[in-house]
Amino acid sequence: MRAFRFLLITGFFVSLMLPTQGYSMDIMDMEALINERFADLPLTPDNRHRLAAWSELKGDFSSASDRLTLHFGKIGKLEVYPNNFLLRIGHRRIYHLDRRSMNDRDILIMNETLADVFEQISLLANHNADPELVYFVDEQLARKNIEPFAKVYLRHILIRFGRFDPIRRIVQFKTDWLPINSFEYEVPGENGSHFVRRPIDPLYIKLDESTVRGYYLRSGGTVYVEDVERNVFYATGHGYSPNVSAFKIFLQKLFTQTTTYVVREEEQRIVEYQRHQHHAQRHERQRTSSETSRNMFSRGSTRAHHSRSGAGPSYKPLYSQNEWMGKMLGLLRLQDAVTDPDVAEFLVSQSFFSELYKQLNDREQDYYDQLQGSTW
Repeated sequence: MRAFRFLLITGFFVSLMLPTQGYSMDIMDMEALINERFADLPLTPDNRHRLAAWSELKGDFSSASDRLTLHFGKIGKLEVYPNNFLLRIGHRRIYHLDRRSMNDRDILIMNETLADVFEQISLLANHNADPELVYFVDEQLARKNIEPFAKVYLRHILIRFGRFDPIRRIVQFKTDWLPINSFEYEVPGENGSHFVRRPIDPLYIKLDESTVRGYYLRSGGTVYVEDVERNVFYATGHGYSPNVSAFKIFLQKLFTQTTTYVVREEEQRIVEYQRHQHHAQRHERQRTSSETSRNMFSRGSTRAHHSRSGAGPSYKPLYSQNEWMGKMLGLLRLQDAVTDPDVAEFLVSQSFFSELYKQLNDREQDYYDQLQGSTW
């Protein structure tokens, strides 16, 4: 059950973070490529770390053109060549860096634009956190050989909910700090389904300058991951020593217990972000229109001009209501897991299941009808 629940949770978040074609490179080749393309770029540490994690998670490499492509859905895409860094936003805006001729203005604009892109991707935002906290978390997680999604999720937890001690140089997080003390799921039975509520098994994470440790507070168990010995700025999730495998299981438990709360928080944040963006764009259109009118008046113009201000977003919002459901189902179907009993047990317990049911095919609906004993 744990493995399939982890698959579901991972699929859920990756679907929120945009599906793209995966790369076919060996994972160590991808690590070498990430370090070659990003290590010495004049980007902010948080942008470099997020680009590296996104490359490992969703990067698409073409050996024919020696190009690493990172897709950001409707927002745009980034193409990274050996000497050139090309960011396309929508169909209108293009930002470019050339290793051989970079200036401070281009670097600043690229960093600001990338930061705006990442704020619109679930689990990769910085949440206006203390920059020192963000820098510390990125710097310490970069050299841990944790799987890419696990690294992204752990980064989110520590930046969004962690507490930073700048003197002791540690970041801490306890599940007790979240306003949840239990989680529940629905279990089908002969006489109908019923809900089972489980108490949260308290967990504690501590990140310092060399190690990330996880503690099972109830049983007293401890797991850990140290920096890799390879000389890299970013380590991919390559290889599994016993301690890394144990830490992986710890993170799976963290995902299971916190994901519902984190999803709800992210949904609210995305709505607020889009509302803010819409307000800012409307204000910019009004400001541009006002300035255009003043300029026309100052020139003594008495006739309307046909020129239009360049206002309006150059890309559509990344998220739309329920769009993630089809993406999640696609990921589950690739694993032939939509009708797996453990996945089904989790899905039917979620508040969104009635909407998700409408997107199931006939065979899948028949399975869930039999499981529930009635038609939704």
